[in-house]
Order: sequence, then C-alpha cells, then structure tokens
Amino acid sequence: KVTFGLRHGQHDVDSKGGGDKFDAANKSFKTNNGAIGGLYNLSSQWSLTGNLSHNERAPSYFELYANGVHAATGTYEQGQANLKIEKSNGLDGQIRWKSGQDSLTFGMYYTLFSNYIGLRSTDNSEAILGDGTYKISQFSGIKAEFKGVELEGKTMLTDNLQLNIK
Repeated sequence: KVTFGLRHGQHDVDSKGGGDKFDAANKSFKTNNGAIGGLYNLSSQWSLTGNLSHNERAPSYFELYANGVHAATGTYEQGQANLKIEKSNGLDGQIRWKSGQDSLTFGMYYTLFSNYIGLRSTDNSEAILGDGTYKISQFSGIKAEFKGVELEGKTMLTDNLQLNIK
C-alpha cells in the first residue's frame, strides 16, 4: 500500500497591541505540507512501514508577540515578530507484528529542522516594577535534529484486561 497527502494553509496572526510595549500587527503565512508513506506485508503477522514528510508550521501568536511574565515558568517571555515559518523534513520506519489482539511495533525516526521555533533562555534579566526581576526567555528559530526509537506492545492479559507498553 502507498499513501500520500498534501496540504496548503493560509495563517493570519493578529495582535491588537499592548500599550507602550508593542504595536498592533498582522502577520500572514502560507504553509505547505506533504507526505508519502508505504506499507509492505511480509507475512500475515509481519509488516514494514515507512514515511517521508515535509512539514511547515506558522509561528503562533505568543511566539510572535509574547511580552511579559509567564506565571507557570516564572520567566519573562519575549516573542519575535520577525520569526519565519518552522520547516522540517522527516523520515520514519517501523516493523510491526500482530497476532489477534496482541501486537509489537518497533520504529525509528529522524527529523531535520531548518527553522525550529523554540523558547530559549538568555543571560539577561528584565526588571518588572513591583514584581521583582525575571530571567528573559526569547522565542527564536534554530536548526535542529530530532531522532529516536520507539517501542510499543499490547497484549491481552484476560478477556477484559489489556497490557500496553510504550
């Protein structure tokens, strides 16, 4: 079996502004995503799968326009209005075994980002009136590489109890 998919998106991200901290702004992004995958049955119980993909993601509102303290992390987050689209190319493969309701899957993946958007700590601090001093974190795009392996298994222990391992 061979599968494929394509998607084109238009994303508008608006900011009404924040007083004297930042101006109202509108950013538009066009994203393109595509994937092709295959499944090959080795036997009635064993199969191989593989996928190639290209993914693009528009920056979110807070990645572009954040400008304040994040209560959960206790840091001062700064968005970057000049962020570009996050882009990646990926490859993954799996070998699968299935017998009745029991299964085992082993997979590997590799994704290369030409622009991964993440929140990075800085060496700077931002003084907040009346609240103290907070470490500054900024959203930025960097080259990144994600790779790894995955293992998942399922087996029925009784008629009503299934064990899942991931």
